[in-house]
Amino acid sequence: MSAIVRFTPLYGVESVERALSYILEIDGFNILLDCGWNDRFDEELVAPLREFAPKVDAVLVSHPDLAHIGALPYAVAHCALEAPIYSTLPVWRMGQLFLYDAHQSREQARPFDKFDLDDIDRAFDRFIQMKYQQHLPLSGKGAGIMITPFAAGHTLGGTVWKIKKDAEEIVYAVDFNHRKERTLNPTALQNISRPSHLILGASYGFITPTLGAGLAPTPGSAKPKMVDVVLDSLRLGGNVLMPVDTAARIIEISLLLDEAFTLQKITKSGSICVLHHVAASTFDYARSMIEWMSDSIANRFDLHRENPFSFRNVVICQERAELDAVPSPKVVLASQASLEYGFAREIFMEWASDGRNVIVLTDFLDENTLAAKLATLKRGEQLSLSLERKVPLEGAELREWREAKRRAADEAAARAAQSEVTAARDEEREQGSGSDDSDEEVLDGAEDEEDPTTKVNGATLAGSKISRKSTLQVMFPYVEKRRTWDDYGEVVDMTQFMIGEDPAGPDAMDLDGMERFLPSTMGNAPVGMNTVAEEIPTKYVETKLVIPVRCSVKISELVGVADGRSVRQLVTSIGPRRIVIVHSTKDEALSLRDSFLAEKSGLNLKNDEVICPPLGRTTDLTSDTSVYRLSLHYSLFSDCQWNRIGDVDIAYVTGRLVIGEDEGALGLAAAPQEGHPSVFVGDIELRELKEAISEEAGIRAEFAGGALCVQNRKTDSVVLVKKVGPAEVLVEGAFCEEYFKIRELLYGRFVVL
Repeated sequence: MSAIVRFTPLYGVESVERALSYILEIDGFNILLDCGWNDRFDEELVAPLREFAPKVDAVLVSHPDLAHIGALPYAVAHCALEAPIYSTLPVWRMGQLFLYDAHQSREQARPFDKFDLDDIDRAFDRFIQMKYQQHLPLSGKGAGIMITPFAAGHTLGGTVWKIKKDAEEIVYAVDFNHRKERTLNPTALQNISRPSHLILGASYGFITPTLGAGLAPTPGSAKPKMVDVVLDSLRLGGNVLMPVDTAARIIEISLLLDEAFTLQKITKSGSICVLHHVAASTFDYARSMIEWMSDSIANRFDLHRENPFSFRNVVICQERAELDAVPSPKVVLASQASLEYGFAREIFMEWASDGRNVIVLTDFLDENTLAAKLATLKRGEQLSLSLERKVPLEGAELREWREAKRRAADEAAARAAQSEVTAARDEEREQGSGSDDSDEEVLDGAEDEEDPTTKVNGATLAGSKISRKSTLQVMFPYVEKRRTWDDYGEVVDMTQFMIGEDPAGPDAMDLDGMERFLPSTMGNAPVGMNTVAEEIPTKYVETKLVIPVRCSVKISELVGVADGRSVRQLVTSIGPRRIVIVHSTKDEALSLRDSFLAEKSGLNLKNDEVICPPLGRTTDLTSDTSVYRLSLHYSLFSDCQWNRIGDVDIAYVTGRLVIGEDEGALGLAAAPQEGHPSVFVGDIELRELKEAISEEAGIRAEFAGGALCVQNRKTDSVVLVKKVGPAEVLVEGAFCEEYFKIRELLYGRFVVL
């Protein structure tokens, strides 16, 4: 029998939210498919994650953006997620940068307590990096399950996951791109054939055309119209703001603009600036991941040692002051894409009132965000916005903080001094007259002698004994340093004998000595005073403004995902036996479901084989197949001739079925071998056969009437190769030299059992 498969959407279905997370259960082994969050970090959205996180046995991450990876630090820190996390190397690297930038951007706007930088590091310590098409068998509770990543496009390292156990082959594909881009190859989804289940992510373009259709590439042109919009704005003296993500689509857009500026020879009329907290690290990592990018970039690097990310026109900025130093007009790629917070929101509020400026939205438009409002806003309308920032204390607030800090330091010093005095008194009492110091012993002996003429209040007392040792004088806080002894005598402090040397060692920094060489322009502190930089405290302030939006707002189709028509074509070529539609609104899911059930789709699926799972409910996806698990006898297993096809080994066996004592246990024992007809396993494309005939046999072949035609030049005899069915190829023609060469090549494309 096949494995038991269940699917539970935690979030990411029947919703406009792009964040997604699902539980896939295979024979009791729980796999968390992505662990995303929205950029508002709404805890109500990820509430279902708290219940399932402790039960998760493995996590598969498909893309590095917040929608796929944003809740991982939260799950590790607060939800007891302890499972290993699998991804490609770029997703691991870039995902960490995504979360660093998101944390820093939120921290600059308001106090952020969902997770901290240490939580991010702890989460990414759990990652296991994989390569494309690497087969990784799981162990322990997941024994028998094999996971394989395939290229998805859309982002650097983006992944389509194939999860296999026994007869169940589950493909998880969300946010993939069928087009080849400058930096990325198209998805390898079409290389997977006839999976038992396809968990398919639906993009936002299925119901109505996107608003960005006007800036899509024109037919026959690789240059989007967005480039013309940017260049026209710069020529008119306007600035261009492009809110982007941190380390995904920004790579493609930066390279596109840099190449356009180079071709147009734009050097003085504008600059391209990338602004976010980890901008330098983003492109440093991109330069080191050429092997994960498109074939064209890899070939340019291999042949000419040309790295496309050695930009000619791009300025990397990580602080606002660096951006302000670049003269206008300029193009600014700033995070975050939603305009809810970060550098992009701050720049928008400054540039929106200038009619020469242009805002180009480059990502999906989530509802209830400023980017979504701008998409439907008419030019000239006003927006009421607030800008939250963390600023250092100034003026009276700073003086008050310094005074409180000084008082606290004085009180702490007084308490420390009092503690030392108390400790010294306790030590004196404990040591008593048995002190190791011989001088104190002599003193104590002298103090205890009788004084026959002692006077008290003017009266003379004879023969009285008074001990002055126990009397401790009340003085200002001062502790006399006691001498220490070892087996060789008094311990000597060697630093007192170091003349002209640094007592702290050659690597120590003498700040007090350095102050003598500081210029007198360093602040108002006098020479010789400690001038170590003071850490100024900060506070959060909120500024509310009413801004007239006079700038132009354009929407670009540079999100890099497959459109509805391409998704339907890809699914038809794959031919899954069951489809699960996720990552969409309810209307989008139903529209796509109807298209798959239509007769013209060619999928021949029934109603219960195209599923739109409801939010939070578990759906049973177990396949009803006639596949059983058999135990082969060793003698039969050793006689099998195994052949490798893809990631499995196959052999033709003749045996005797044996029913074991345990219920449902089946075995196959040896039986007399009487031979069997040849079985051809595999499939072939005529296009691939044509290339093989030309390259390996050196024979020219052409397509004619749906068949592959080869003609003998000497005898004019013709050999035709036709594909008459899904598993049937017909070769007909005269018995000539070409006929036997083609038949040999054709047999070589199959595994013959």
